[in-house]
Amino acid sequence: MPCSAAEIEHVVGWLSNVRFCQGLDRDQLITLAQELTIRSFAAGETIASPDEPVTEFWIVVEGELDSFLTDPRGRENFLGVVHQGETVGEIFILEKNPNRPARFT
Repeated sequence: MPCSAAEIEHVVGWLSNVRFCQGLDRDQLITLAQELTIRSFAAGETIASPDEPVTEFWIVVEGELDSFLTDPRGRENFLGVVHQGETVGEIFILEKNPNRPARFT
């Protein structure tokens, strides 16, 4: 969670450019910024695997995520790239899908 006023302002700055946050006013962005957990990941690190419980969603601040879906035969298929400013996982939450169907690296 960002704790200083400068950190919150920094997070509000990038949230204001995220499509998921369009329509939110400054006060709402500040509230959201105060609730976020900011995490870093190494290049190539898997941050989510299939069948894990979905308890959060992510906003890609820097870099990209590759997404993969495993078919019923166990073959993994590349779905696409999640780019900076895009979100991951919100659809699973909104659809009340308890488990993540994809891997994100």
